[in-house]
Amino acid sequence: MKKISTVALLLLLFGACNKDNPMESKLKNCKIEYLYFNDDITLADSELFGISAEQSNYSYSSGRLTRVDGGFLMFPSGNDLTNMVFIAEVYDSLVYNDNVVSLFKKCSLADCNIYPVVNPAVFHFDEAGNLVKINRKTSFRPNGINFFYTYEGNQILETNELGTSERIFYIEGGNLVKVTSEDKNNSGVLVGATETIFSGFDKHRNPFKKLFYVRGAFYRAFSENNFNTITHKVFSVNEQGRTLLSEKSFSISFGYNAQGWPKFGDY
Repeated sequence: MKKISTVALLLLLFGACNKDNPMESKLKNCKIEYLYFNDDITLADSELFGISAEQSNYSYSSGRLTRVDGGFLMFPSGNDLTNMVFIAEVYDSLVYNDNVVSLFKKCSLADCNIYPVVNPAVFHFDEAGNLVKINRKTSFRPNGINFFYTYEGNQILETNELGTSERIFYIEGGNLVKVTSEDKNNSGVLVGATETIFSGFDKHRNPFKKLFYVRGAFYRAFSENNFNTITHKVFSVNEQGRTLLSEKSFSISFGYNAQGWPKFGDY
């Protein structure tokens, strides 16, 4: 998965359908602090970033989310040609076709064409609205890279086209509580691992449930309820076992409206 600068991770650490499952209560917008862009499946391996927008804004048609304003645009800085900045002028257009949702990244700025975008990212769901496949296109892979999601008990396995595990998602009580991944060297030897732990879940409904294609809400979409704490751990691995290299934990607070929905933004 892509690597994200420490400073950006601190700023953006928090946030994180099928055709018949629009938001029960529709968010008009979401403050940036409640969205989590680390390991956003649609951003490939680009380095993030800066922030110039305070929130994402949501538009609907016939009860479906059709546009998300606020996204990342490449702004090379010095020798860093992959620097990405979150701005209001980038938006995602969503197109629905049965159990498939296509996400087209677009931009309203005149100079956006300097940095071409390969569209779309395509999300596939089963009849129950569970995510089963994502196809992410890049300039080097115009036909896309496929990621598959297999449900086994309280785990969801994310694998690539070779059948190799990318991440494991752990579900408890209807909520995503942990995501793990492993790093291997060129010889296939395990040398590192990461854990992202979600905790402090409330008992309230989650407005992002199953909305995996909403930028910054991918992790939230797996859960019934809303977390308020994320802990990120990085380990080195050798024959003697695992050694914790770093651990960062962050918490956020939010209230609820009269209907019991979390105040991530306006409804």
